[in-house]
Amino acid sequence: MYYAPSVIKVRITKDNIDQFYIIDDRTKREDFIIDRKALEQKMIDWENGINRMPEYKERYDLSVLTWTQYKDPYLINDGCHRIEAMRHMLKDGRIKGFDFYIIPTNILGANTKEDAFRLNEMVNEKLRKAGLPLWVKKFEFADINGKLVAWKNINIIDTGDINKPLHFGVDWFLNEGRDFAKNKTIEELPRWKDLVG
Repeated sequence: MYYAPSVIKVRITKDNIDQFYIIDDRTKREDFIIDRKALEQKMIDWENGINRMPEYKERYDLSVLTWTQYKDPYLINDGCHRIEAMRHMLKDGRIKGFDFYIIPTNILGANTKEDAFRLNEMVNEKLRKAGLPLWVKKFEFADINGKLVAWKNINIIDTGDINKPLHFGVDWFLNEGRDFAKNKTIEELPRWKDLVG
């Protein structure tokens, strides 16, 4: 039912950057630009062999992008700041290229809870095969009290600190159907912490 391609390791350069695109209306916002510029310096440092987070030697926060495998060629849905940073750095010659792992999404494309769990396990299998830890996925799932609960591994992805996970829970619409979440604010939806006690 779903096509979850293998994890792709690729060096993005000026010759192939146009294969990777984002749909994000935040790129001109001041907060986005500040974050993007901070990433630019981190990526330049990493490319030059400098790691300013020695406790986090892999730096998956810089090198892992998530793409929507149902779009062609590569629609990046987690990594918009890094793709924008690459465009700016390649354009003005501050960087020649950067090595990325492109991993499939595990949250887009499912229509039922069962689909979501199957898709998540497919992505897990691809990550294991590539030798990547499962926590590089931005989202993780659990079946809690009969509900599909998705949460973001924000702290783990951004800092690599697997001892201090910071989870923002979301009760996904797949539990009650697409109309369930349509007219609700995020504050009105059940929270991950509420579900697990």
